[in-house]
Amino acid sequence: IEAMNHVRSPSEICLSGRIVNMFAWHDRINQTVINNWASASVGPGGVYARKKDWILSNWEPYTLADETPAWPQVEVNWAQYFLKGDLWEDRLEQAVAFGNIGTHRVKVVDKSADGETLPFAVHLNDLSTLNVRSGFARYGADMYFTREGMPALIVTPDGTEVRRGSRDWQYWKF
Repeated sequence: IEAMNHVRSPSEICLSGRIVNMFAWHDRINQTVINNWASASVGPGGVYARKKDWILSNWEPYTLADETPAWPQVEVNWAQYFLKGDLWEDRLEQAVAFGNIGTHRVKVVDKSADGETLPFAVHLNDLSTLNVRSGFARYGADMYFTREGMPALIVTPDGTEVRRGSRDWQYWKF
């Protein structure tokens, strides 16, 4: 405990930073032979049904000083309401955009696709300029919604239009 109360001097911080930077971080993230969800026993026939279950299992043994779990209780279980088998229902995007964290991003637009009017959008393509680590997907896509608030069209950062029901629909959704 006393060591935790020690305030580090600027020279200690500088020295420790140099030592840390001498060693490359080798997490083998791009070595798919050993770094994959199947090897973590996630998926059909695995110990864990979902990736989230595996991640949470790593936190189960830990508690805070007051004996409460280190990982907080889930307040909104999106999977309980919107995950059917291994597909997310489109109502999830409706709930996120119009009833939760996305409400401040919803804009009124003048767009149509396949003869359907799409008066609402959440524009996130501006996030596609953020740097991501090699092997990870880029952020961002613009999603357009019907009058009822259902997602109907996604425009990817490269301008590709992905329509509801297409092969890539699940990949591009929020």
